[in-house]
Amino acid sequence: MDAGYPDNKDLTIDPVTGVPSLAVRRAGERTASAENLEEALSERLPARSVLEHLARAAHWTDWWKRPGPRSGSEPKLKEPLPRYVTTAFVYGSGLGPAQAVRHMRGSVSAHELGAIAKRHFTTPVLNRCGANVVNAHTGLTDGGMG
Repeated sequence: MDAGYPDNKDLTIDPVTGVPSLAVRRAGERTASAENLEEALSERLPARSVLEHLARAAHWTDWWKRPGPRSGSEPKLKEPLPRYVTTAFVYGSGLGPAQAVRHMRGSVSAHELGAIAKRHFTTPVLNRCGANVVNAHTGLTDGGMG
Protein backbone atom coordinates (compact mmCIF):
# COMPACT_ATOMS: atom_id res chain seq x y z
CA MET A 1 0.00 0.00 0.00
CA ASP A 2 2.71 2.44 0.97
CA ALA A 3 4.71 1.74 -2.18
CA GLY A 4 1.67 2.37 -4.42
CA TYR A 5 0.59 5.59 -2.69
CA PRO A 6 2.55 8.09 -4.82
CA ASP A 7 0.87 6.78 -8.00
CA ASN A 8 -2.64 6.57 -6.48
CA LYS A 9 -4.59 9.59 -7.75
CA ASP A 10 -7.74 8.65 -5.78
CA LEU A 11 -6.12 8.68 -2.33
CA THR A 12 -4.94 11.84 -0.62
CA ILE A 13 -3.65 12.34 2.88
CA ASP A 14 -4.07 15.72 4.53
CA PRO A 15 -0.55 16.89 5.47
CA VAL A 16 -1.77 18.71 8.60
CA THR A 17 -4.21 16.19 10.12
CA GLY A 18 -2.95 13.00 8.46
CA VAL A 19 -6.54 12.05 7.61
CA PRO A 20 -6.79 9.99 4.40
CA SER A 21 -9.63 10.55 1.93
CA LEU A 22 -10.70 8.84 -1.24
CA ALA A 23 -11.93 10.68 -4.32
CA VAL A 24 -15.43 9.88 -5.56
CA ARG A 25 -15.29 7.61 -8.59
CA ARG A 26 -17.75 8.03 -11.42
CA ALA A 27 -19.25 4.97 -13.03
CA GLY A 28 -18.30 4.24 -16.60
CA GLU A 29 -20.72 3.73 -19.47
CA ARG A 30 -23.13 0.84 -19.01
CA THR A 31 -22.36 -2.10 -21.22
CA ALA A 32 -24.95 -3.76 -23.42
CA SER A 33 -24.64 -6.97 -21.39
CA ALA A 34 -25.39 -5.08 -18.15
CA GLU A 35 -28.51 -3.57 -19.72
CA ASN A 36 -29.60 -7.01 -21.00
CA LEU A 37 -29.10 -8.48 -17.54
CA GLU A 38 -31.16 -5.73 -15.92
CA GLU A 39 -33.97 -6.27 -18.43
CA ALA A 40 -33.95 -10.05 -17.87
CA LEU A 41 -34.04 -9.57 -14.08
CA SER A 42 -36.94 -7.14 -14.37
CA GLU A 43 -38.90 -9.67 -16.42
CA ARG A 44 -38.22 -12.57 -14.06
CA LEU A 45 -38.34 -10.65 -10.77
CA PRO A 46 -41.14 -8.11 -10.94
CA ALA A 47 -41.23 -5.40 -8.30
CA ARG A 48 -43.27 -6.44 -5.27
CA SER A 49 -44.35 -4.59 -2.17
CA VAL A 50 -43.11 -5.43 1.31
CA LEU A 51 -46.50 -6.89 2.19
CA GLU A 52 -46.40 -9.15 -0.90
CA HIS A 53 -43.05 -10.55 0.24
CA LEU A 54 -44.35 -11.02 3.77
CA ALA A 55 -47.46 -12.78 2.46
CA ARG A 56 -45.30 -15.18 0.42
CA ALA A 57 -43.15 -15.93 3.47
CA ALA A 58 -46.29 -16.47 5.56
CA HIS A 59 -47.66 -18.87 2.94
CA TRP A 60 -44.40 -20.87 2.77
CA THR A 61 -43.90 -21.07 6.54
CA ASP A 62 -47.58 -21.43 7.50
CA TRP A 63 -47.20 -19.06 10.46
CA TRP A 64 -50.41 -17.30 9.43
CA LYS A 65 -52.41 -20.40 10.42
CA ARG A 66 -51.47 -19.87 14.09
CA PRO A 67 -53.58 -16.78 14.89
CA GLY A 68 -57.33 -17.10 15.21
CA PRO A 69 -60.27 -16.36 17.46
CA ARG A 70 -59.60 -17.15 21.12
CA SER A 71 -62.61 -19.46 21.07
CA GLY A 72 -60.64 -21.83 18.83
CA SER A 73 -63.20 -21.69 16.04
CA GLU A 74 -62.27 -20.98 12.43
CA PRO A 75 -61.68 -17.29 11.67
CA LYS A 76 -64.64 -15.59 10.04
CA LEU A 77 -62.35 -13.08 8.36
CA LYS A 78 -62.55 -12.60 4.64
CA GLU A 79 -59.11 -13.68 3.37
CA PRO A 80 -57.33 -14.33 6.70
CA LEU A 81 -53.80 -14.64 5.23
CA PRO A 82 -53.52 -11.03 3.99
CA ARG A 83 -55.33 -9.74 7.08
CA TYR A 84 -52.99 -11.55 9.47
CA VAL A 85 -49.89 -10.55 7.51
CA THR A 86 -50.96 -6.92 7.45
CA THR A 87 -51.80 -6.94 11.16
CA ALA A 88 -48.50 -8.60 12.10
CA PHE A 89 -46.55 -6.12 9.95
CA VAL A 90 -48.41 -3.09 11.33
CA TYR A 91 -47.88 -4.00 14.96
CA GLY A 92 -44.44 -5.56 14.43
CA SER A 93 -43.14 -2.44 12.71
CA GLY A 94 -44.50 -0.20 15.46
CA LEU A 95 -46.67 1.82 13.09
CA GLY A 96 -49.97 1.13 14.77
CA PRO A 97 -53.23 0.77 12.87
CA ALA A 98 -54.14 4.45 12.35
CA GLN A 99 -50.70 5.36 10.99
CA ALA A 100 -50.53 2.29 8.76
CA VAL A 101 -53.96 2.85 7.21
CA ARG A 102 -52.87 6.31 6.08
CA HIS A 103 -50.29 4.59 3.88
CA MET A 104 -52.50 1.77 2.56
CA ARG A 105 -55.00 2.04 -0.24
CA GLY A 106 -58.33 1.21 1.39
CA SER A 107 -57.70 -2.51 1.82
CA VAL A 108 -58.35 -2.44 5.56
CA SER A 109 -59.48 0.01 8.23
CA ALA A 110 -57.70 0.96 11.44
CA HIS A 111 -60.66 -0.43 13.39
CA GLU A 112 -60.37 -3.79 11.61
CA LEU A 113 -56.60 -4.01 12.24
CA GLY A 114 -57.12 -3.23 15.91
CA ALA A 115 -59.90 -5.78 16.24
CA ILE A 116 -57.86 -8.52 14.53
CA ALA A 117 -54.87 -7.82 16.77
CA LYS A 118 -57.00 -7.83 19.90
CA ARG A 119 -59.10 -10.89 19.07
CA HIS A 120 -56.74 -13.13 17.07
CA PHE A 121 -53.20 -12.50 18.36
CA THR A 122 -51.71 -13.24 21.79
CA THR A 123 -48.10 -13.36 22.94
CA PRO A 124 -47.99 -17.19 22.89
CA VAL A 125 -49.48 -17.17 19.37
CA LEU A 126 -46.88 -14.66 18.20
CA ASN A 127 -44.13 -16.81 19.73
CA ARG A 128 -45.40 -19.84 17.81
CA CYS A 129 -45.58 -17.76 14.60
CA GLY A 130 -41.97 -16.74 15.10
CA ALA A 131 -41.00 -20.35 15.74
CA ASN A 132 -42.53 -21.33 12.38
CA VAL A 133 -40.37 -18.75 10.61
CA VAL A 134 -37.20 -19.71 12.52
CA ASN A 135 -37.78 -23.42 11.86
CA ALA A 136 -38.32 -22.80 8.15
CA HIS A 137 -35.11 -20.75 8.02
CA THR A 138 -33.22 -23.47 9.86
CA GLY A 139 -34.55 -25.99 7.36
CA LEU A 140 -33.24 -23.87 4.51
CA THR A 141 -29.81 -23.44 6.07
CA ASP A 142 -29.60 -27.18 6.83
CA GLY A 143 -30.09 -28.01 3.16
CA GLY A 144 -33.84 -28.47 2.89
CA MET A 145 -37.25 -27.33 4.14
CA GLY A 146 -38.27 -29.43 7.06
